[in-house]
Amino acid sequence: MYRNSIFKFVLIEERDLNEILEIVNRFDIPKEKVYLMPEGTDIEKLRERVKWLVDVCKQCKFNFSPRLQVDIWGNQRGV
Repeated sequence: MYRNSIFKFVLIEERDLNEILEIVNRFDIPKEKVYLMPEGTDIEKLRERVKWLVDVCKQCKFNFSPRLQVDIWGNQRGV
């Protein structure tokens, strides 16, 4: 059913995971199709969020997606 799809969710805090798990379970989304990304445009905030989000991904068997554009260019638009 979801053969050609991926699902990316952006999280601010750990409690956001409850809503994501509810969606994944309700629609029977395969875990390998789920990507979690930390919210943020500030490198320091992203680093804080990455610490717990990587562990969440490991525990739930989801994929982790970094915000590479922020690591490279910071909070710039149109780059």
